[in-house]
Amino acid sequence: MGVFSWIILGLLLFVFLRQLPSHKLYILTRDLEEAQTFFATAVEEGLVSGSYADDFRRELNQYVHYDPFGIPTY
Repeated sequence: MGVFSWIILGLLLFVFLRQLPSHKLYILTRDLEEAQTFFATAVEEGLVSGSYADDFRRELNQYVHYDPFGIPTY
């Protein structure tokens, strides 16, 4: 195989590896952390309070311990 073929093979492998679930889970975790930070800031500033805040916090805590492989974490 020539150099050009190795470059094409490397690019295809790179694209394939970027599609693995670990990269997608990282994005999910990052978005969850951003949501937690936003919610904590809103609660501290008093923008969100009462039962709405409690319900949202309870729902958010369910996803904090979510494991895509089915292993519970506490």
